[in-house]
Amino acid sequence: MRLRSVAAWISLLAGGAALAATAAPVVAPAYLAGRLLGAAEDPGALAEIRLEREATETRLAEGLDAALAAEDEDLARSFLALAEARGVAVDPARRGRVEALAQGRVGRTVRDFASGAVTGEAEGAAGLAGSLAADVTGIGDVRDLLR
Repeated sequence: MRLRSVAAWISLLAGGAALAATAAPVVAPAYLAGRLLGAAEDPGALAEIRLEREATETRLAEGLDAALAAEDEDLARSFLALAEARGVAVDPARRGRVEALAQGRVGRTVRDFASGAVTGEAEGAAGLAGSLAADVTGIGDVRDLLR
């Protein structure tokens, strides 16, 4: 009788261990799903939950590099602010590139204005201003005739 009791306890423990092992991969996604459902009506809380998983050092560095490659100063500064708010370290070289991008703002504005005037295609507010100025002064008509 005693042997049956011990065997029953061993099988009960083995079953519990098997249940725990199979439940472990489900617990984390279920917890996240519960948090997302609880925050469904609160956009701020929903964004915070998503940022916990998405705002990693690698993802922020990739986004910052993409913003720098596109010469988008506002987006680059947004990534820096997000990294600071999340406590993610940013490489000093990347910070330097953002500052260098800010120093070249006037040159980019002039380039975009000239490009908009010459091509008629607006890239940003300066390009639109250049395109509009060329169209109003007659330069745009010459440009369109040459196409």
